[in-house]
Amino acid sequence: MARRESNRPQKREASISFKIGFISMSETGEVIELHRFDKNKSHKVAVIRKEEFPETSEHTARLNVDFIYGAKKRQIKLVSKFPRVFFRRLDHSDYAKEYYDIWSRLKRTGLPVVPTVRRVSKEEVVMSDLTADGSVFYDKNTNVRMDYHTYSAHPFDEKFLRLKTRSVVRYAKAILDKANRANITLALDDPLSLLVHPDGTWNIFVLDIGGTKFDGKSTDFENKVNLRTFENQLKHMKSCLR
Repeated sequence: MARRESNRPQKREASISFKIGFISMSETGEVIELHRFDKNKSHKVAVIRKEEFPETSEHTARLNVDFIYGAKKRQIKLVSKFPRVFFRRLDHSDYAKEYYDIWSRLKRTGLPVVPTVRRVSKEEVVMSDLTADGSVFYDKNTNVRMDYHTYSAHPFDEKFLRLKTRSVVRYAKAILDKANRANITLALDDPLSLLVHPDGTWNIFVLDIGGTKFDGKSTDFENKVNLRTFENQLKHMKSCLR
């Protein structure tokens, strides 16, 4: 659920992005088939527009698609990813299935991940676009762009600056405490991402799941490091924007 600065949670409809901004946009007549891992079902979607995210190294794109369901058709937004980049290896694994298994385990634990993940091929998945409603992420990639002076001011920057860092960090700690209880260590370099909504409310999501560990080794210590990393990122972004 979204968070307000009063610390009273406000329910939001689950959006069905990821990173901020794009450079290239292409029109395409491609039709792709999305497969559910947990059920023997699939749906076809017609990709009508594709937006690339060149500022990331994650081969990520936002897709604007027509969702075809029998005689019905509706337009939705999805995010496309190639999980082999997260796992940092090149072999013949079913990367999509491996990515789904991690995502599914995190979701069952109650950690805040994207609502849906679907398989396109062994190397590609698509998932819910959390910025479809105009929301904006402030996260590791934002930090990197600020460090390299490639970040462009966004209208939501003032909303972000008004957030109380202590409240956001407290909520992040609750997420990491839940991960600790399940012996889950989140990715050390990019554990959590802050999503700011158009109405000024906010959420925290676990987006970088490729570095997740489930062995329980040093979980408490490493998640404490994760909390410090997240807090330092917030403070760094605020200092750059002021």
